Amino acid sequence: VPAPVSPRPVAPPPVFDPNAKARELAEKQAKVDTAKVKEGIKAWEAAKAKSKGNYSYKIGFQSWVGFGHETTIVVRNNKVAERHFRTFNRARPIAPPRPGGGAPAQLKTISWVETGKAIGTNKRGAPAKTLDELYKIALETAQKPLKQFERRYIRSDKQGLLVSCYIMDRRIADDAPRNGLVVSSIQLGGGVEGVA
Repeated sequence: VPAPVSPRPVAPPPVFDPNAKARELAEKQAKVDTAKVKEGIKAWEAAKAKSKGNYSYKIGFQSWVGFGHETTIVVRNNKVAERHFRTFNRARPIAPPRPGGGAPAQLKTISWVETGKAIGTNKRGAPAKTLDELYKIALETAQKPLKQFERRYIRSDKQGLLVSCYIMDRRIADDAPRNGLVVSSIQLGGGVEGVA
């Protein structure tokens, strides 16, 4: 009597992963974006050497309704030397009061300058960081695979310097937070554009 043949083990069927394609595309996009950021960092290294570590940059925010703020960071010899802050309101002018009515409230503007040990003491404004520190954040932001509802924005200025690498949630329409690097402008050399 022949010995009974035991059935061969059958591998379970592969599990269908509906998100596999999206993950693969997100990882591929992260590689492309990381290469762009590395190119921007390379341009920055050359510009920083040429300016001997003396530059300034601005970080600002403007709401879709017109109010906003701007921080200017001044760097000398690769160290933060000053931090300037100002608020503004570019909203439409307020209509004059009706006869017998009170005057409309005016938005108060705030501005200050920090130097020396006072740098970073005010709660408002962008942190006192060098561009080297911000570019590390940009690289981390570029390497992150995006979720389905996120979008990454990368932009360089006309000097070829990286000014933005951030992620936004596409589900938020107005004034969505931008996570990563967001610089309005970079001024190389000793002069500081727009700072009195």
